[in-house]
Amino acid sequence: MKIIYPEIPLDNVLGILIDLDHTLYDFMTAEEHALKKCHEKHCQDFQPLEWQEFLSRFYMARMSNTLRLAPQAAARSRYLAFQLWLEETNIPNAHILAADYEDTYWDNFMQYVTLAPDAEKFLEAVQAQNIPITVVTNMQPRIQLAKLQKMGIAEQIDFMVTSEEAGAEKPSPHPFRLALEKMQLEAKDVIMVGDNSEHDIKGAEALGIKSYLVKVKH
Repeated sequence: MKIIYPEIPLDNVLGILIDLDHTLYDFMTAEEHALKKCHEKHCQDFQPLEWQEFLSRFYMARMSNTLRLAPQAAARSRYLAFQLWLEETNIPNAHILAADYEDTYWDNFMQYVTLAPDAEKFLEAVQAQNIPITVVTNMQPRIQLAKLQKMGIAEQIDFMVTSEEAGAEKPSPHPFRLALEKMQLEAKDVIMVGDNSEHDIKGAEALGIKSYLVKVKH
């Protein structure tokens, strides 16, 4: 998967808001690798299960949690998804096993979290002009911080706003407003960069923030 940035002028920009997943690194490759390791673990722990069936069960559990918990950050919890799936298949101690599967997932996921070339060039251009950067992302903060650390850019980011901290997911205005509050800037002073036209672009533009859509090519 390739992440392609548009031309983003930085004249008169006092702050950058930027998404994380799919925008700074290749999320899909990392997730596929992580789930394959979880699939291998499941086949070893229990009985053989076809890859597509494994994916179907996992994503159905994730969807159930999302529908029940959104817009809370917990809606994206891998632990809760694995726990629900294991419970639905009547596997004992699902609350314990889910932690092992979540650890397997994230340990292997992080191996494939690498800063995309276009993202690196953009961040370098932003840094060259000493423009502060805030990551605005839907997820739990410790996991998103670990991704930034894996990419080696955690210290380049001035602030991070997650849906867990904001109490709502993008496109809610709450994460964007919290980002502006942390940066002590107004909507007209910043731009938003992200891959999702609904969550990132429309969410930001609803507050009057100029936005740029990153393209993801498979």
